[in-house]
Amino acid sequence: MRLALDLSASARTLSHPNPSVGCVLLAPDGQPIGQGHTQAPGGPHAEIMALRDAAARGHSVAGATAYVAKPDIDQLVETVHTLLAEQECAAEA
Repeated sequence: MRLALDLSASARTLSHPNPSVGCVLLAPDGQPIGQGHTQAPGGPHAEIMALRDAAARGHSVAGATAYVAKPDIDQLVETVHTLLAEQECAAEA
């Protein structure tokens, strides 16, 4: 997931105003077989780029797992978790 987040971050200026998204494909054995990020507006999405990357490397995507990350949502989730933890601490005090 970290690689997917890093890929999405690298697309931030390229994909604007579209969201920056990263995608990593893992083979059933856990090995990365493809990766990609959102392209310029009108271009392919991260998932398509990861599929193309896997094909270019000669990998089959049968049984693969896609990890897709969009930092804005991940940052929101982290913020919500932090706020919930703070509320729990305040309630216990």
